[in-house]
Amino acid sequence: MLLYVVLMASQVVAQSKPTSSPQLSGFRELLSNIKATFTLPEGFKETTPPNNEKLPFQYGVENPDADCEIWFQVNSVKAEWQRHERDKADAVRQLINPDSLYIKTVEDEAAIMSSENNYIARNIPTYILDQYNADEGRSYLLALTDLPATKHYQYALLIALNKKRTGNIIMACLTNERGPYFFKTISKLKRCLKFSD
Repeated sequence: MLLYVVLMASQVVAQSKPTSSPQLSGFRELLSNIKATFTLPEGFKETTPPNNEKLPFQYGVENPDADCEIWFQVNSVKAEWQRHERDKADAVRQLINPDSLYIKTVEDEAAIMSSENNYIARNIPTYILDQYNADEGRSYLLALTDLPATKHYQYALLIALNKKRTGNIIMACLTNERGPYFFKTISKLKRCLKFSD
């Protein structure tokens, strides 16, 4: 009888375990290519970010209580590093360090999303990078252009995290209010997104 109860309880637990959506599974697969992990933060649900040539975000979440969305973009630099190593002896070519590509990418997206390149950029402090196990990063606070692509949000905080010789993650955190509650909501990311060692 006890064995029957244990088996039934394990079936209930197995059935109540949440399953990943196809979007979340695909996002986690992209993250695995750059040795990073993601857990959906409490209070958030999936949403659809723009995924086009100008704003290529692959996954999005929203927090309806905080009136904000977070869009994610994952970029591997492993192939760029292979080309860089292969071609670095060529004196004719001027090669860009692949680990600096994330800066160009996020600045291009900030320019597209903001009016007149109106943004404030900062290097992310080491103690915050350590929470994500990232090597370097930058943040960009910007006023958004009123566009359907940005769902008419007014402000964005772009966060770019880079793991050397591996890849980067760009997060666009969009809101209509820039108050403390928004930044408290964004701080939940440090507990759900991390590069591996």
